[in-house]
Amino acid sequence: MLKQQNSTLSQWQRYAKYTAAALLTSLLIACGGGGETEDKKASNPAPEGDATPVVIEQGEAFTLYLTDMADQVILPHYAQMRERFEASQQAITQFCSLETAADSDLTALQQSWQQANQAWQQVQWLKVGPIASQNRWFRIQFWPDSNDAVERGVTDLLLNPNVIDQPFLATQNVGGQGLPALERIIFADNDNALLVASDMAKRCEVMNAIAANIVLISQEVEQGWVNTTKSDLINGQGEFDSTQDAVEELVSNLVAQIEIVRARKVDSVADETRAAESAIANASASNLVMNVRAFSEVFQANSNFGLDDILIRSHQDQQLADAINAQLVLTAQLAEALDEDFNQLVQTPDGKAELEKISASLNKLEDQVKVDFVKTLGISLGFNSNDGD
Repeated sequence: MLKQQNSTLSQWQRYAKYTAAALLTSLLIACGGGGETEDKKASNPAPEGDATPVVIEQGEAFTLYLTDMADQVILPHYAQMRERFEASQQAITQFCSLETAADSDLTALQQSWQQANQAWQQVQWLKVGPIASQNRWFRIQFWPDSNDAVERGVTDLLLNPNVIDQPFLATQNVGGQGLPALERIIFADNDNALLVASDMAKRCEVMNAIAANIVLISQEVEQGWVNTTKSDLINGQGEFDSTQDAVEELVSNLVAQIEIVRARKVDSVADETRAAESAIANASASNLVMNVRAFSEVFQANSNFGLDDILIRSHQDQQLADAINAQLVLTAQLAEALDEDFNQLVQTPDGKAELEKISASLNKLEDQVKVDFVKTLGISLGFNSNDGD
């Protein structure tokens, strides 16, 4: 069972907001959830008993959703990402200041990377706004990496006789600029392990440059949302043609990420563990948990006015809202139950069966959103080839 790695790991249990649908409740009980759910904001209270929800015109509902997504999901997660990246930078500085580092020091450094990576995984789905410009998404995480760009990028930096700082790093191979590059150095093992490295000073120089790079990127992304993108999203302006276009962009990003997680983080791993995301840090399973949690947050605007509310309040489709929320709960259950070690998981028939169950659950979730939800709202999804951009 995947260990809880931060205090937010129980958030996926808080899904039902309007009704105590029998299926949803049984799933929560089965996975140990307390059955309690958060109330909606006071401005949009949930209906009581059998009361019919007040109908909201879809255009107004779009604005409510976009506002809560900006305030309750996107901005808080980008702030958390910046904070975790800054904490990781501090951890690297602390580690590299030690005259002789111990195993416990390396463990602390690795934990800071894990926390930074988890923060990224929760907002990895979003590819609009500042993250989509200046190659920022890839500079934080170059993955999938079929051409070993990360390994080559790190090797080139370590062998480069010049001083490696953030401005220089930002001009180099994107594979050597982000979290996977740090992962390769911090989690190296055997003769290449960080504690026994003969080039420790150079590794510290490179790690500090990478950490400064992703901190700068996270600051730019967060500030961009605060200054411009939040208002553009809510009002359907700037890069968005309308509020409907803004909703369509977010839903398109959600559907694309569900497909990416299923195809690249689950299905491909069953065939080749080396292809697993964050395999060196053994974080593939925890990444999956964070991704599934993000799906719920996007669909429910983090238990505020979500896409499920648009179904209920603008289309009176409680059934589809409950069905998607129940599928989110089931998918989260399956992800939480995974063994932490994907290398071990794929070696057994039972382990492969677990991955197949998650894949099927993700596939059903994708169809519910891409087909049923989109058809009900009468919206269109943007083109996404899922080639990683």
